[in-house]
Amino acid sequence: MKRAFVALAAALVVGCVSYHPRPVDLSRQAWRLENRRLDAPAPARYATRFGVSRWPPQRWTRGDLLLAALFYSPDIATARSRLLVTRADEITARQYPNPQLTLGGEYALAAGSAGIAPWLYGVLVRVLLPQTHLRHAQRLQAHFYTQAAGWQLADSVWSVRSRLRQALLTARYAEQAGAVLDRQACDAQRLAELLQTQVQAGETAAPQARLAQAQALATAQQRDAMRGRAAAARHNMAAVIGVPVAALPVLAPIWSDWASVPAVGEKQLQSLKTQALLSRADLARALADYQAAEQALRIEVDRQYPGVEVEPGYVWDHGVRKLPLELRFNPPIFNQNQGPIAQAKARRAQAGARLEAVQAQILAEIAAARDRSRRAAAIARRFKQQQLPLAERQLQAARQHFDLGESDRSALLAARIAAEQTRLAALRADFQAQAARGALEDALHHPFNEAEIALTARLTHPTTADASP
Repeated sequence: MKRAFVALAAALVVGCVSYHPRPVDLSRQAWRLENRRLDAPAPARYATRFGVSRWPPQRWTRGDLLLAALFYSPDIATARSRLLVTRADEITARQYPNPQLTLGGEYALAAGSAGIAPWLYGVLVRVLLPQTHLRHAQRLQAHFYTQAAGWQLADSVWSVRSRLRQALLTARYAEQAGAVLDRQACDAQRLAELLQTQVQAGETAAPQARLAQAQALATAQQRDAMRGRAAAARHNMAAVIGVPVAALPVLAPIWSDWASVPAVGEKQLQSLKTQALLSRADLARALADYQAAEQALRIEVDRQYPGVEVEPGYVWDHGVRKLPLELRFNPPIFNQNQGPIAQAKARRAQAGARLEAVQAQILAEIAAARDRSRRAAAIARRFKQQQLPLAERQLQAARQHFDLGESDRSALLAARIAAEQTRLAALRADFQAQAARGALEDALHHPFNEAEIALTARLTHPTTADASP
């Protein structure tokens, strides 16, 4: 008996988990954040999980930037931690409650004189009888919460991808628009100086020169603002990825054809719309939340029926051996769990309303994004096919007139400024068309960039999105 007790105690001790503290050193953590690099060995090892053999790549793509964000992004790390919490909750839901062991004893002071054994001692074991339906519902509820956290992680991955795309698009647009504004500012300053010289020579009216000077200053302001926008986009991109801005690669080779927005067939759009209305990550999360609420109602319904605890034991009662057996339960006299059942029903209805609202929002987002994308693409196409060629012809004519002596340099500079203004408007139209395409991708949760399609298909599903570093 003694050996069995020792063996049982040893088994219980071996099965216990030891506590290991993990204090946070804010100074060291700040140093690590400031010194993150994309060419470090850790992201290189992580990239091999996705079939990338060379890291950092010689020529960066949008898919490579997304992989870097998957490794470093604080938003994705937070979503991963939530998924780990729900998986731990599943472990809790699967475990069976331990029995309660009661050891007791007493000593009768006057028992010895009467010839009665003075000691009473006993052991009682309280065990909850299995409630199969209740435990099954609790396990299912925990499973659906894990599914919801997985889809939330997938949605976080898509959100990071979307913000990264927009930041890169803004940076590329601002860089190219800044170059156009730089040329325009130079021409505007030359024109202002030329007109000022003509005013001093009495060849031009002073108000015209002052207007040109004001336009030159306004163009310089726009150029400086665009440079600031490009810098802000780089900082935003670094924040999305989770690295210092100095760690970013050179952006010029990345997405060099950003101004090109390929057409998408109506049949493909309809197929992607159907897929989004049935399986977009936020919709799948809302569905998992509804299924968890369904199981919560099932749990409360099962709790109408009290759980029964059996308490067998062994007692040595002053020389008499006894084998007591007790049953414990809470009889449903004053209530039959109506309150919690009503709350669970209301929460299920709330989850159902939220599920329908998410699906309706997806439908509205797709419709609005398709219309916006179509209109923005038409405007950008009109610039490429009509307005840019017209501006080039007008500039060419101005050069010819200047070469033939039919106009002065101020007319040529004005024509160049007008042409640069048209190029700037065309770049803005391309930016808006590409931003509208991004909104359509967000509504569908599907990229149209070939380098991202396979990668995003893996990363927006909960079974693969939780590939932790």
